[in-house]
This record gives sequence, C-alpha cells and structure tokens, in this order.
Amino acid sequence: MTRLLLPALIALALMPAAQALDLQQAWQAARGHDPQLAASEANGRADATLPAQGRAMLRPKLGLVAGGGWGSMDQLTRGARFVTPGMSSDQVEFESKVSGGTRQWWGLEARQMLYDASASATAGQLAAQGQAGAANLVAARQQAMLQLAARYFDVLAADAQLAALAQQQRATREALDATQARYQAGDAPITDLEEARARLALLDADTLALQQQHQLAVQRLSDLTGLPPATLQDLPAGGTLPLPALAPLTDWQQQARQRNPQLQASQAGRDAARLEAGKHSAGGSPKLELVARAGDERWRDSDASQRSRQQFVGVELTIPLYTGGYRDAKYSEALARQDAAEAGVNAAALAVNDAVHNAWLGVSQGQSRLAALQLAEQAARRQLDATRMGREEGARTTLDLLNAEQGVAEVVKQRALLRYQTLYQWLALHAAAGTLDDSVIANLKPLFATSGKQP
Repeated sequence: MTRLLLPALIALALMPAAQALDLQQAWQAARGHDPQLAASEANGRADATLPAQGRAMLRPKLGLVAGGGWGSMDQLTRGARFVTPGMSSDQVEFESKVSGGTRQWWGLEARQMLYDASASATAGQLAAQGQAGAANLVAARQQAMLQLAARYFDVLAADAQLAALAQQQRATREALDATQARYQAGDAPITDLEEARARLALLDADTLALQQQHQLAVQRLSDLTGLPPATLQDLPAGGTLPLPALAPLTDWQQQARQRNPQLQASQAGRDAARLEAGKHSAGGSPKLELVARAGDERWRDSDASQRSRQQFVGVELTIPLYTGGYRDAKYSEALARQDAAEAGVNAAALAVNDAVHNAWLGVSQGQSRLAALQLAEQAARRQLDATRMGREEGARTTLDLLNAEQGVAEVVKQRALLRYQTLYQWLALHAAAGTLDDSVIANLKPLFATSGKQP
C-alpha cells in the first residue's frame, strides 16, 4: 500500500502551487492508501491461486517417506515350501528375530488420478471460486472509485453552498443597511428592519453549519487519500455538463448483464454450488488411480539382520461402500444451497438491472433538470431585479426583496448540487454496467476547470 501511495505523494509535492488536485490524482492516492481496498486487493491475490489449486488436484502426486529408530522384530513363516536339488519339503518354518535392534526404512510413491468424479468437481469448484474472487476484486475497486468520487464531490458541493450563502449574506447586509437608513429617515417600518436582521442571523447560522459540514467533507477526503487538504479542481461556472452522449437504457442493461462484477460473482457462486451438488452425488462412485511405489526396509542387531525391498506399478481401485449417511446428508445440503445460489443469481440480476435503470435516469433526468434550472435561475434573477425596482418605488417590501434573494440563492445551490449528483450518477452507471475503471475517471478531466477552490 505504501508503495502505491508514494508516487502520488511525490506527484503532489512536485505540483505547482497554483495547480489544483484533480479527481484522477485523488483516485490514484486513494488507491494506494485506502485500507479497505488494500484488503480487497490481498483477498484478490489469494483468490487468484484457487484455479491453480484445482488444477493441482488432477496432476500426479509424488511422496517420499523415510525414517529410522530402535525396536524389535519377530517374524515367523509356517507351511512354506522349500525346494533344492535332491531335496524338497512342504513343512518348512522360517523364523527371523531382531531384539533391541535398529530399523531404517524409506519409500517413494507416485499417484496419478485416472478417474475421480469428486476430485474433478472440487477442481471445478476452485476454478469457479477463483472467477468469483476476480469479479469481487473488480467490484471492490469500482466501489472504492465511487466512494472517492462521492467524497470529492461532497467537498465541492459544500464549497458551492457556502459560495451561494456568502452571496446571499452580502445581499442581505446591503438590504439591512438600506432598510436601517430608511427606518432612521422614517421611510420604512420597524418590521422591515427586524425581518432583515432575522434573515441575516439565520444566514449566519446556516453558514456556521455549512462550514462544519465542509470541514468534515475535507477531512473525510483527506482520510481516504492520505493527502493533506488541498485545492480541488472544480467544474467551471455555468449550468451545462457536457457528458458524452447517453446510449439507450437497453444498451446499458445488456452491457451490465455481460460485465457487471457482482452479477459475475453471483453466477460463479452458482456454478460452484452446482459442482458441490455433483461432487456429493458422485461421492459413492469409484476412484481409480495409477500407482507406482518403491521402498526399502532394514532391521539389524548384533546377531541378525533382515532387509526387504519392493517395487510396484499398477492401478488401484477404491469403492466406498458405506459412509454412515454422511454422503446423503451432504448431497441434500448441496441441493438446497444450489437452489439458494440460483435464487441469488436472479436477485443479483434484478438488483443490477435496477441499479442501471436508476443511474441512467439520474444522468438523463439530471441533464434535463439542469436545463430547467438554468431557465429557473434566469427567471429568478429577473424577479429579483423587478422586486428591487418595486421596493424602491414602494410597491414591494424588504421581506419581498429578501425572499427574492433567497429564491436566486436556492436555484444556484440546486444547480451546483445537481451537477455533482449527475456526474456521480454517470460514474455509478458505468459501475453498474461493469465498465468503471481508471479510463472513465481520466476522461472526466476535461470537464473540470484548471483552477479550483481552497479547502
């Protein structure tokens, strides 16, 4: 993790003072610092070994055993047949005995599976689990990207709200000063003066709350990236958000069915569950192995010694006859878990489809709402101008003016927040479709201004 974070820290240190931290740089820093992502990366490396473990189950096995020790050996053979030229006997006894002697032995055995349905199913399971692990790692990276983007946009959203509040505070102070002058001149009622004072106090309280929210957002982004608070690149002023053309919803849904990592992980889990059921279904099937064995054993004391050697090449058949009901119970369990895995795939497909639909609507409607809010802001500013004029002519009150100022500020805040929300939905749409990666983050860079806001 430190190895990944170091380049980001160096790049930040070499960055000109006027240059702001962009979203891509923040992601690179978070990728090397986020402990949750580091854990996912480590689990991904572990899961990547599972297919190799499965393949190893089908390959030859070679083992060596050797040892030595002290003990006694007594061997008696009766009824043996002894034949030499001119003499034979069917009633021969052989006895060998070593008391308090030494024993040395070694053995070498090689096995190659020829047929083992259970082992083949286990190998398939490990391959499927490896696929699920790879998909889970992709999903973890995408979630880390979304988390980083959310925290980055939280800072910018708090900046935008503070800027709108500051503008409203300035306008309210100007209205308060003008109202106080008119009140002292006897041209305005006390209610106008108190309404202006109350509105300014409320704005001051809102500003304090937003400043706290901003500080928390800055700290959360810093915690995720491991970088000190820095100026962030922001979207340029204006209501437009020139994202690439949005493909039809059906295209995104089709892509999600093929590439969504959560769905892929669920499908791999279903495949593993099917193989588990097949493994226990085949638990009573025979196992056939090719076996090669060689060994040597020696007994020795002061009076006697014995040595035996063996070499063997052949096949070995194992047929399980009774397992105490274990196989049937495991098979019933595996079938139930297979049904659960099938239902899990269906549930994941529905969740993915819903996520794509929700994010697609967020982008599509977000763009439409931005256009509508741009018109609303223009109308609110015209209303504000008319209210100022009406107040000067006595047709409008100070409260009318303050409400008009608030209306403009609210539309400005909504537009700013909606741009960040729409941009986040664009990333969420790519994540749901399984296409969110570093290139998607990099392609957003042209949307941001070259200078940003101080934390």
